[in-house]
Amino acid sequence: MVEVMSSKIHGKGVFSTEPILMGCEIGCDVLTIDKTDNSLSDYHYPWGGGEICICVGFGSFFNHLNKPNFKIKRIDKVNKIKYFVALCDIEKGVELTIFYNNNFDNSLI
Repeated sequence: MVEVMSSKIHGKGVFSTEPILMGCEIGCDVLTIDKTDNSLSDYHYPWGGGEICICVGFGSFFNHLNKPNFKIKRIDKVNKIKYFVALCDIEKGVELTIFYNNNFDNSLI
């Protein structure tokens, strides 16, 4: 459904490989690490309990837009999966974006 490719926004980004309907969720496995590890600081999300998480695969390649077409919907801490949800219908080939500064609901951790 998605792939990582070169982005006009910044570096690499996440792109749809098929149409995505509003409300569609896509999951991304995560790797949790101690939050004092700064080696991946540009690519992590909060996880809670003294840890941060790195999305394995596409999840850490979402670029920022003020009007994004995706957001973080929920996390599954048991299976270590972060779910993103489409905020609108998205055509094939469109870059998927999130809003970095207000994208994560801390009540999820």
